[in-house]
Amino acid sequence: MPTLETILEAPKALLHDHLDGGLRPATMVDLASEYGYDGLPTTDPDELAAWVRRGADRKSLELYLEMFEHTVGVLQERDAIIRVAAECSEDLAADGVVYAEVRYAPELSVERGLTLDEVVEANLEGFRIGAARAEAAGRLEQPGAAAVLRSIVDATVVLFDAEAASIALHEPTSDRLVFRVAAGAQGQGVVGVSIAADEGVAGYVFSTGQPIAIVDVAVDPRFRASTAELTGYVPRSILAVPLVDDEASLGVLEILDHRSGEGFALRDIERAGVFARQATVAIRATRLERDTARLLRDALTSLAASGDMPSDAAVVDELVAAATARLATEDDPLWTLADRVGRLRAADPAQVELLGELLDVLIRRAARKRPVLGER
Repeated sequence: MPTLETILEAPKALLHDHLDGGLRPATMVDLASEYGYDGLPTTDPDELAAWVRRGADRKSLELYLEMFEHTVGVLQERDAIIRVAAECSEDLAADGVVYAEVRYAPELSVERGLTLDEVVEANLEGFRIGAARAEAAGRLEQPGAAAVLRSIVDATVVLFDAEAASIALHEPTSDRLVFRVAAGAQGQGVVGVSIAADEGVAGYVFSTGQPIAIVDVAVDPRFRASTAELTGYVPRSILAVPLVDDEASLGVLEILDHRSGEGFALRDIERAGVFARQATVAIRATRLERDTARLLRDALTSLAASGDMPSDAAVVDELVAAATARLATEDDPLWTLADRVGRLRAADPAQVELLGELLDVLIRRAARKRPVLGER
């Protein structure tokens, strides 16, 4: 029997998908607030997700279609359509869909003055944006890190004799925590679940950077039962520790229920912290390599656009792969340099310009020291 992770990673084709049937609950809430739609049954993303799921399980087409009144209700503005179409592309890619046919009736989005052509163009623009994001994410994704994270949650379940363990990573663009890997008899249902970065137990741990052990989640106000119900397992107790280093908080490691029925103790927090540190190192190393590749690709693409080098995308990818291959070892000094360059994204433009000038000086000095042909 294949696991949920195996199914998610397998390439898939989707031949009939409704754009207005797959909006993210958080997006519906955002768009309703931004564009003045007041018909949602709730403005809480988790409660809205549960409401949608209950409607789908009613075994009645008429009742099921109630949901579309609200999804169509927030799809009456050009920017809203673009956002939903882009997110649709990203969600399909995240589910391993490599070919999709998505349908939408343009006449459903003309209530506020958009023409049919404008609705179609907004849809196409959103899919172009989402496809580009998904393609970039696919090129830069490092499969090795996912394998390391899976091994960490596997080991966590064994060591703690837990019902489940999972790792949620923070997505800066959406400011949400997404559960990426899980292990244990009750763990698979959480993979792919997304929550706001400050919601629930995981959100509390991520936003505060403090670990927590909850003996009875039923009496803790931070616990969101509606989210747990979506996974198919409601725990009795939770241990959660942040994935944090000197730079930022990256995510959360959660452990659910000792199988013996005992609650989590302080020593469990210390032990979980060891696994969290391992996960943090793996994630940071992967993102550093990914950011380095992105910087190199951006620079080479700019050179190609100016005519200073071949414009073939395959050539650019080959050069990036060759350059980043040198970063495969942890003790390579280029890791340190790339890390420092990455941190400069938040620096003052004048400081970045100054660094560029300093690097030019160092490059000229290095060129003067380079041996001429025949010298060694």
